[in-house]
Amino acid sequence: RSVSPIRSVGRLQHAAHDLEQLVDLVLADDERRRERDGIARDAERDSQFRERQRAFVRRKVDCAFLANR
Repeated sequence: RSVSPIRSVGRLQHAAHDLEQLVDLVLADDERRRERDGIARDAERDSQFRERQRAFVRRKVDCAFLANR
């Protein structure tokens, strides 16, 4: 019985994924935790950016107010 090339590629990809999962298991490496940490880090950066943006706008408003006094 011969195996089609497409099926063979699928088996290789599946084996590669299984190997990756095994490495994660052995190294106690949690891919979901890494992704979750990345999302939290992005949210923190976004909030810091927004705070700097608000501070910038406040300074511009303060300068405009003082200039018109």
